Amino acid sequence: MFARARWLLTGLYPDVRIGDAAGSALLFNMEKLFETVLGLRIRHACQVQAGARLSVGIQSPVKNLATAGFQLRPDITIQSEVETVAILDAKWKRLDLGEANSGVSSGDAYQMNAYASRYRCKRLALVYPASRDCPPGRITEFVLMTEERPVLDVVAVDVRELAFGSGIPAGIDAMIPIERHWKQQSSQAPIHAAI
Repeated sequence: MFARARWLLTGLYPDVRIGDAAGSALLFNMEKLFETVLGLRIRHACQVQAGARLSVGIQSPVKNLATAGFQLRPDITIQSEVETVAILDAKWKRLDLGEANSGVSSGDAYQMNAYASRYRCKRLALVYPASRDCPPGRITEFVLMTEERPVLDVVAVDVRELAFGSGIPAGIDAMIPIERHWKQQSSQAPIHAAI
């Protein structure tokens, strides 16, 4: 372990050159890493700003699409006590703003439509890593043509800011109405007058 750690720290890595130097490779499932870091950042920010009023599930809650299965497992689910506030799905893919629908695949849109229907959620987001050709922030939105008319935001997140910043990443912050939920909860609380 120490020898491999030394290789990594000294910058020794497999290369295309000929030679007999031993090297090491380290691979990560970037989609899973992106999804987990994004979910944990959002969970922490919601706990700090909203306390117990909002809960953030990562890969939960699981629901079935049909009576015999087809499990739905959203990457990130933000819930209040009474409703699913937002569902986010992290995609480790590049957006191409020059393509139709900014490069969002039909399959990803269908998946979000299934989440909207089954979880009765009106705010959805597909979250992608930002790139040189796709700056961070909200890229576009789609209104899904179902009876409830949920809004699907497409957001690009700066992965450096995601790794080293704090709070909810830009572009996602506008779709998580922490203040609105706090005000709704406090205004619904009964007022007791001292007699």
